[in-house]
Amino acid sequence: MAAFSSIDALRFASGDQAIIEMYADGIPASLPLVGAYSRLGFHHPGPMLHYLVSLPVHLFGAYGMNLTAAAVAIACLAGLLMVMYRRGGQPLFALAVVFAIILTRSMGLDVLSVWNPYILIGPFALAVALAWSVLCGDRSALPWLAVVGSFVAQAHLGLMPSMGFLFAMAIGWVLFDSIGRHGDAPSERSTVARPGWGRSALLAGVLAVALWIPPVVEQFVHHPGNISQIIESSGSGDSRLGLSGALGVLGLLLGRVDPLRLNSTSDLRILEALHDGSIWWLAVPLAVLLITVVLARRHHLAAQARLGVVLAGLVVAAAVSFATITGLPYLYLERWVVVVSAFMWLNLVWTLLAVCLPDLEHRRLISGDPTTRRRSTLLLAGAGIGLILVALVPLAETPGHTNDVRSSDAVASIIGTARSAVDGCDLVVVEPASTPLELQVSSGVVAQLRHDGFDAVIADAFAFAHGPQHSLRGRDADCRLVVGETGPASDGRFPTFGVELIRG
Repeated sequence: MAAFSSIDALRFASGDQAIIEMYADGIPASLPLVGAYSRLGFHHPGPMLHYLVSLPVHLFGAYGMNLTAAAVAIACLAGLLMVMYRRGGQPLFALAVVFAIILTRSMGLDVLSVWNPYILIGPFALAVALAWSVLCGDRSALPWLAVVGSFVAQAHLGLMPSMGFLFAMAIGWVLFDSIGRHGDAPSERSTVARPGWGRSALLAGVLAVALWIPPVVEQFVHHPGNISQIIESSGSGDSRLGLSGALGVLGLLLGRVDPLRLNSTSDLRILEALHDGSIWWLAVPLAVLLITVVLARRHHLAAQARLGVVLAGLVVAAAVSFATITGLPYLYLERWVVVVSAFMWLNLVWTLLAVCLPDLEHRRLISGDPTTRRRSTLLLAGAGIGLILVALVPLAETPGHTNDVRSSDAVASIIGTARSAVDGCDLVVVEPASTPLELQVSSGVVAQLRHDGFDAVIADAFAFAHGPQHSLRGRDADCRLVVGETGPASDGRFPTFGVELIRG
C-alpha cells in the first residue's frame, strides 16, 4: 500500500539510490562485480543488490527500485513467518506476526528505500530465523540461509561480523550433527533413520560459491581488488569508535530505546550515548537473554535456548561491528540492531508462555474441530480485523523518505529542461555547481538521462562513487550540463534547482 501510494512522490531517484539505478540499468551490457560504494574508499562486498533491482529498473525506471524494496520486505516477512510456524506452530506464528508489525513500523517509509543500509533489514531478520532453524535441525533452511545471508553480507560490510557468526554457527552445527550421526551405534542407526545434511549442504555450498563469484573475479581482474581494499581499510584504526563507544551505543539501542522508537533516535542522541553511561543499560538485554536461556534450559525448551544463544552471539558481533565504525556513528550504520532487539523480546515472551502453558507448540489458535469452530472463527475474524487496521495506518514519515521525495521533486522540476537541452549532444557530462545537494540531484539527472537513452555521465571528480563507466574516463564531452541551486524553497529546507547547458 505504501509503495503504490508513492508512485508520484518517488518517480525519480537521486544520490546513492540514483547510483544504484545506474548500475542496475547497465545490466546486462555491463555486469557490476562489486556493491555500492562506501565513504571509506572501497565498495561493499558484492553486487547482488544491483542484480536484484535490474529488471524492475528496466521496466519501471527509478520507481522500480521502490517496488523492489517493498517486495523484498514482504517476501522476507513471509519467509520469517513460515520459519516461525515450522519452529513453534500457531502460537509462535502469532507472536511472529506482532514481530513483523513492529519491524515494519520501526522502519517507517524507509521500507521503500533500496539504499543498502535500509533494504537489508528484512533479509537480516530472515537470515537470523534461518540460521536458528538450521540449529534446530531444519535441513531445508540451509540453502536459503546461503542465499539470504549472502545478500545481506554483500549489501553492507557492517553486517559481515554478524553474518560471519551466523554462517560459522550453521556450518559448525552441520558438522557436529553429521559427526554425531556417524558416531551412533548400529542399533540406534537402524532404529531411528535420521536424514543427513548431504544434499542441503551441497546445494548451499553451490549457491554460496555461485553468488560470490563476481567479487572474487573482481579481486583478480582489478588492482588493487576491492577485497584487498576492504582488508587494508580494516587494518587502519584511526578515528574508530572503539569497544567502549560501541558498548555505549549498544546500551542505548538495546536497553534504552524500544524497537518502535529506534528509528526516531537522533544522531546527536547516539553521540551522547558514548559518554553518558549508556553502557550500563546493556544490563537490560543481557538480563533478557540470561532469563530466557535459564528458563529454557530448566524446562527443556531446546528451540528457545538455541535462539537465545544465537542472539547472544549477535550482540557480541554487533559490538565488534560498531567498534570498527570509522567517523561518526550515524544511526543508519546501526539501524539493523532493531532486529536483534525485537528477537530478544519475542524469545522471552515465547519462553514465558511455554513455561506457563505446557505443550504450547502443539496448541492451536485456529482449529477445525466442530466443537471449537465458533471460537476459532471469532479469533480469526478479530485477528484479521486487527491486522487490517494496523495495515491501514500510514507508515511513519522519516527524514530519509522526506529527502527522497524532495529530491525526486527537484529532479522532476528540471529533467524536462535537461532532456531538451541535451538533445543533439553526443556525450554530455553533468556536474554540480558546488553544493552536496546539487551533487545529489545531479546523480538523479544522470541516471534518468541514461535511462532515457542519452549518453550522459558524471564529472570524473565523482567517478569513484558513481563508477568509472558512468564518468568521462578521459573522453571529451561536447556538452556540459551544470546543475545549480536557483533559490530557497517555500519551507526554507530544500532549494529549487535549474540547469545550464554549455556546449563545446
